[in-house]
Amino acid sequence: LWSAVEKLYPDKLFIVPAGDTETDLDLIAGSTGALSNVIVVTASGTDGMKAPSANFGKMSVDVAVPLEGRLVSAPPSTP
Repeated sequence: LWSAVEKLYPDKLFIVPAGDTETDLDLIAGSTGALSNVIVVTASGTDGMKAPSANFGKMSVDVAVPLEGRLVSAPPSTP
């Protein structure tokens, strides 16, 4: 899937969340790996350590952002 995104949309930048199932994304086939137009973001605590449920991966996750104690908005749900 992600390699298709890189080929179909080479001029677009995709910023995607790593997820929150405490999974090593490097072990998942088809993870983003080293794609040039996908940035994968995981959550960290204010101490810089990975948040407890945040997904991780040395090759799959690009950046960690401190989100503990912050209000994160989401689009409204639709019925």
